[in-house]
Formats: sequence, structure tokens, C-alpha cells
Amino acid sequence: MKPHNPPLSEADRVRIAKAVRAAEAATSGEIVCVIARRCDSYLYPAGFLFSALVIPSTFLATLLAHWLWIDLGGRLVAGAALAAWLLGLLALAVFAPLRRLLAPRALQRAAASAAAALQFRAASIHRTKGRTGIMIFVSLNERHVEILADTAIDDQVTQAGWQAIVDRLIAAAAAGRLADGLVAAVEETGAVLARIAPPGRHDHNELPDHVVIL
Repeated sequence: MKPHNPPLSEADRVRIAKAVRAAEAATSGEIVCVIARRCDSYLYPAGFLFSALVIPSTFLATLLAHWLWIDLGGRLVAGAALAAWLLGLLALAVFAPLRRLLAPRALQRAAASAAAALQFRAASIHRTKGRTGIMIFVSLNERHVEILADTAIDDQVTQAGWQAIVDRLIAAAAAGRLADGLVAAVEETGAVLARIAPPGRHDHNELPDHVVIL
């Protein structure tokens, strides 16, 4: 996944929207695809971790110099440490991949999950008539995928039940085939919805079919 590139072409968006419409034709459920470029800047946690590394590294370098009988002088050590700290913070502020590299993986997963839950409500997926809406959420920067389902579906399919679909979508995105992975995920989740929530006589499209890109 490459967050600095456009996530999808216009042709890809059309393909995915068609896949959503086709899947929803066989179910009363609703499918929404959301792509987030990133879920957090990670400036503060990355800056904190970098700062925590600079201080002991400077101390160890000073001890090594002392052991080698090199007198660096207090001002030189303090100035070098300050310069390294400021340059490091500047690099973190400019380069987002560096911040992601320093941000703990657990923190990235938590940020992506929180963003997914927020988008689930923002897209009104929880307001469908039969509570049968689901969301396929992809976070590019965090390399994270989740499938969130409303109560009527969540009661019958756990997150573990979606995991195989999630894994295949992650693999496709990592291989540079995000659109293909999303189309396949829509088809697979649609098949699950068709078994649990078959189409009704008065069904209508309650949510948009186009991909939401944040």
C-alpha cells in the first residue's frame, strides 16, 4: 500500500461501485467501502520515542568518549545533543513514513480501528432499516483492513468470520492490486449477506455505492 499515490483511478472506482450494486442485488444488506489515506499523524508518539532515544544515546556516546580519554566538553556534548534532537524532530515533521516507522504497531492498529468505528457512524451504516449494513474499511498508511457489521449481521458473523476476506484484501493491496482486492472483498461479503439477509420485496438502496476516500 502506498499512501502517497492516488488510491484508486476513476475506472477502479466505477468497477468497485458496480461490484457493490451487483452484490446488493442479492441481499437486503448494504455494503460501503471506505479508504483512509492515514488515520493519525503520529507526530507526538514518534517525537516522544525519538526524544527518549536521543538522551541515552548521547549519554552513552559521552561515556564511550570518556573511556577513550577524549574530553568532548560539556558544551559540545549538550550542543550536539540539542542539534540532533532538533534535526530529528524536523525530519519527523517533514517525513510521514518516518513517523509511521517509529509509531508502535499496536498504536497504529488502535488508530485505524478508532477511525473505522467513527466512519461507520459517519456513513450512517448503523441506520439501515434492517440493521444489515457492513463497511469494508482500508487504511493505507497503517496497512490495516477491517470489516464492520451492524447488529443484525454482527450477531451471526464475528470479526474472525471476516478474517479470511480481510487477509486476502491486505495481500492484494500489498501487491498493488487494491481495486482488485476491494472488488473481491465486496463479492465475498455480498455472498455472506445474501445468506443471512436475503432480498425483500420493498428493498431499496439506502446507502451510496461509490467508494468513500478520506
